[in-house]
Amino acid sequence: MAFSEFDYLLICVEPRKAEYGNVHHINTRNEKESFCCTMDDLLIHLAYFVREGTDKKMAEHHGTKNTTTPRSGLPRPLKMIRKAIVDAMTR
Repeated sequence: MAFSEFDYLLICVEPRKAEYGNVHHINTRNEKESFCCTMDDLLIHLAYFVREGTDKKMAEHHGTKNTTTPRSGLPRPLKMIRKAIVDAMTR
C-alpha cells in the first residue's frame, strides 16, 4: 500500500515466515524499513479511522461538535493514513 511518494506499507504474506502478518513501513527517501503493526492491528485501525471520519462528517452535517478524539501514540505511517481517510471522508 502506497500512501505517499516515498512511503509504503508492506505485509508479509508468507505463512512459513515468523514475520507472517507483520506490516512494515518502507521509506524510500531515507531508505529505511521499520515494523509498523500487525495485519490484525492495521484492520482495526482502518475501521476506527473510517468510523472517525463518519462521526466527523455527521457532526459537521448536523452542526454539532465532533467529540471523536484521535488515537494518540500511533506510528507515523498510521497517522498519515488516518489523516488521509478522515480528510477524504469529510470533503
